[in-house]
Amino acid sequence: MTKSDLIKKIFEKILENTKDKKNITKTQIEDIFLSLVEVVEETLKMKEKVIVPGLGVFQLKHRKERTCKVPKSEQIVVVPAQDVPTFTVSKKLKNFFKK
Repeated sequence: MTKSDLIKKIFEKILENTKDKKNITKTQIEDIFLSLVEVVEETLKMKEKVIVPGLGVFQLKHRKERTCKVPKSEQIVVVPAQDVPTFTVSKKLKNFFKK
């Protein structure tokens, strides 16, 4: 599903669940979505986690420096330590698919 597909689906769901059909536009939904992404990025930069109830948790995990072998050249390289973003799915969403 692409970003535009997701925005279209959200728009359709809002229209289904709202009595006043002129309340929101696809452009406003896209602005909200892009703002959400920005807030998640900014929060992760501050090394804090973002909890989205019913969806999951975005957070940074620290990976230690390590060595690995490049398969083509058999050369050993050092991969520096770094923080990487991770996403953990909520129990509610996991249980939804167990049915």
